[in-house]
Amino acid sequence: LLDATASAARPRSGSLVPQDLSNTAWAFAVFCIPNTPLRASISAASIATISQFNPQNLANTAWSFDVLECRDVPLLHAISAQAIRTLRSADGGSGGADGEDGDEEKKNDGEGGARRIWVVAEVMLAAKEADLELRGLLDER
Repeated sequence: LLDATASAARPRSGSLVPQDLSNTAWAFAVFCIPNTPLRASISAASIATISQFNPQNLANTAWSFDVLECRDVPLLHAISAQAIRTLRSADGGSGGADGEDGDEEKKNDGEGGARRIWVVAEVMLAAKEADLELRGLLDER
């Protein structure tokens, strides 16, 4: 049933919003179903829309690929770059995945601090994944 679901979802992955992409990746990871073609579709669609991902979408996607030990370096780089942009935005820069404009009231409402912690954790995860990939490439030499 899950393979049939994955086959049906693959052609639609390009039209999914970030939450749909991250939730689909998460659901297959929870059941330990790697489904490489679906993961490739989710990865491509995620990279294309990464600027629309919020910290939760970034976290779910990174975790989903990590738990199944799927080393998708382009996706990890995209997640890391977006996490850094989101972190900078949360620290008072302009713009961001959630449209935050750096307004002092928004930065001091407690939400910004929690988001910064979440984004830092995601950056660390993406860095760990990139490091593992680099080590694997070096080991192949």
